Amino acid sequence: MATHLADDNYLVASTDWVGTKLKLAFETGIHDTIGIDLVAMSVNDIVTLGAKPLFFLDYYATSKLDVDLAEKVIKGIRDGCEQSDCALLGGETAEMPGFYVEGEYDLSGFVVGVVKKDKIIDGKNIVKGDVLIGLPSSGVHSNGFSLVRRVLEKSGLSLDDQLPRNDGITTTVGEALMAPTFIYVKQVLEIISKGGVKGLAHTLKGICEGRCLRSFHATNNSGEDYPILGHNMQQLDVSITILL
Repeated sequence: MATHLADDNYLVASTDWVGTKLKLAFETGIHDTIGIDLVAMSVNDIVTLGAKPLFFLDYYATSKLDVDLAEKVIKGIRDGCEQSDCALLGGETAEMPGFYVEGEYDLSGFVVGVVKKDKIIDGKNIVKGDVLIGLPSSGVHSNGFSLVRRVLEKSGLSLDDQLPRNDGITTTVGEALMAPTFIYVKQVLEIISKGGVKGLAHTLKGICEGRCLRSFHATNNSGEDYPILGHNMQQLDVSITILL
């Protein structure tokens, strides 16, 4: 969503949540990074238009407020805003006894950014032969966790099982899945400033193919599986396109 302002500036806004990754937060007890995911979902959307995030608002709802738990979540939101170079202006905290399961909560967020009219990136100038570049992720990010849970169920893995890492350090399945979504704002804005970027797509929610087709007129049918999912891909008949 974009709104025209004076001096050829446009406000760009986005709202989102972290999906069922929250279920893993409840199961693992890892709450201090889920706020980063929340910020990432919105700021990574608006930067695809070339917009710089200005401020962020959050909505936190629960049955009964657990201050210690809420502080962990808000810390993640603050960290995400710092990574995005935007201000956390505030938000809404709602207590709804009987609506949410005790000890659980829901999250959503809203970001507003700005971009100059002549700097908007809309993909209109993309032509056949342009180069498509993919930026690496930090893991599964914040969507597709219904699929993740199905993979875990069929694999026999538990969230406490150990996974080896390339650096020789072990981590649990739960910790690997709860790795926060990478925030691309500073990286992408720096790339944009150097010129030549015609289109961007934030590929999430199992719609990489659709967004890439709309933005780039191309599909990518190759690539490496996420290590945490790879050994179950053939068993589940899950394509890399769905994972992206």
